[in-house]
Amino acid sequence: MPSPEDLAAKKGFIEAFFEDLRQKAALTDRLFAEHHEDEARLLVCCYIEALGNGLDASTGNGARNFVTVLVEHGGDPVLALIHPKLLQTSLPYKSTTPANKAALEGAFAKLPPNQALSEADLFATLGSGLPSDALAFLKRELWRARIAAVAYSNIRSLGAHWFGSPGSVSFSQTTYQGKPLPEIEFSTLRVALDRVVAHAEALSLSTNKWFGRF
Repeated sequence: MPSPEDLAAKKGFIEAFFEDLRQKAALTDRLFAEHHEDEARLLVCCYIEALGNGLDASTGNGARNFVTVLVEHGGDPVLALIHPKLLQTSLPYKSTTPANKAALEGAFAKLPPNQALSEADLFATLGSGLPSDALAFLKRELWRARIAAVAYSNIRSLGAHWFGSPGSVSFSQTTYQGKPLPEIEFSTLRVALDRVVAHAEALSLSTNKWFGRF
């Protein structure tokens, strides 16, 4: 059983860690202002992914944790939207049955290709015609089709594994509720990072456990 002194010391370490993290996040603003945009975008993405990994170590999947933490704590509903084209191209069908693959592909083909959907709207549109195990597979892998996953592949991954990333990611003809989807820019992810930091800090301090886990 930790002593009161040990618990107080741990709280101090947690507070110092998140203060340092906020300073690191602020550094990305200066980098961006000084025309180091690639570095600024990549650092923001790396911090988001690291926080996602800290909050959920169960998956061992940095991309999934990046998407999930943005959807759940990034505070931007656009990042949680689902793109129908990604439903058709991104799901790992090798990990389900051919029958489930056929059922899902048939259902997705009926979706308007350029209209993003909320998760609730997606399942309402698909209805109850899909087999239960196909629905379970879809819910498990749905993160791959979210707008946040586009940020991971087009900004985080290109920034880390190539020579930088686009200044922004646009969706050309894609709409949501009749309006064009906004671009994903540095500012989009930077604001989301602050919100994720705030959540992780509040959880850590309220539980006196790093990321509420240990």
